[in-house]
Amino acid sequence: MSDTDTYQDPENIEEIVKDIFKQKTIKDIYDMLNKIFPDFIVNVLTTFSGDYPHFDQNWAGMCIALKVNKAQIMLVKNYVEDDNHLLLKTFCEVFTQAGFVIRRYTEFFPCSVCNKVLPNEFAYNKLKELNIKVPEKWDTKCSNC
Repeated sequence: MSDTDTYQDPENIEEIVKDIFKQKTIKDIYDMLNKIFPDFIVNVLTTFSGDYPHFDQNWAGMCIALKVNKAQIMLVKNYVEDDNHLLLKTFCEVFTQAGFVIRRYTEFFPCSVCNKVLPNEFAYNKLKELNIKVPEKWDTKCSNC
């Protein structure tokens, strides 16, 4: 079974969405998400690697626009944003509105030394193609680790 099959909307989606907005804290919503889709969140980390300052700048800009503080970076399983995955999309939107960044674990991972978030080699090469300042060589750890 693929990730996209796993995260299909349940039949009681309307009830669950109402429950999401009744929760008192983001932790309560996090716990709800983990109960409904237990393996969706792969990792939760605090910051991007300093080797990729544009990720942090984009995150900060998003938070300024939303008038929220930066929270954390959630690395999640892959999912499709379509009409069969509206519940997962709702969860992700709630977390984004609370200052979280949601990234697929297939594209980002923690530094093997300090746990700051790095792009995978494919994403690194895409950044390089776009002439975005990146380290000279891709690595599984930050340049100063």
